[in-house]
Amino acid sequence: MMAFAAVNAWSQDLFFTPKAGVNLANVAGDDYGKMKVGFVGGIEGMYMFTESVGLSLGVYYSQQGCKPEGNVSIVTFFGEDPLVKAAIDYVNIPIILQTYVYKGLAVKFGIQPSIKASEKWEGKTIGVKDSLVKGFDLGMPVGISYEFYNIVIDARYNWGFLNIFKDSDLKAKNSVFQFTLGYKFGV
Repeated sequence: MMAFAAVNAWSQDLFFTPKAGVNLANVAGDDYGKMKVGFVGGIEGMYMFTESVGLSLGVYYSQQGCKPEGNVSIVTFFGEDPLVKAAIDYVNIPIILQTYVYKGLAVKFGIQPSIKASEKWEGKTIGVKDSLVKGFDLGMPVGISYEFYNIVIDARYNWGFLNIFKDSDLKAKNSVFQFTLGYKFGV
């Protein structure tokens, strides 16, 4: 009976939030291009240490990349064909500390390892042998969210730390604005 009470008390501080939304992504660096719109979706689990401080762990599928323009070094990889779009999809695993500064309003920051799920340039898939992008990225998400009636509106900026390209002559980092809508429930 005491074990059930302990689990029940602990679970009141554990929440899950499935989310879906939109990314405004770019590859920041040597002027690679314009922002690309993509999908983001996944789930986040959060444990509340206090009434106002919690730690969350999430798993998201995130469509990132850019609409390249004017970078000769990437264009020459494909010969004379101009690039239309760079689609680099990741599985993001954000680990975020969040603090509620007002009822329902939270500020967030953390660290985000990302594993490349796919890479596509100018409508054609790049094979493993001729892939341009590394398989791992690391960034820092910062943002705010607002909760009302278990609905969560979240806005984040994910700032990439690492050069995403395998070729050291190409230098760029992920730069992603992310807007999601979710539903928070306790277990």
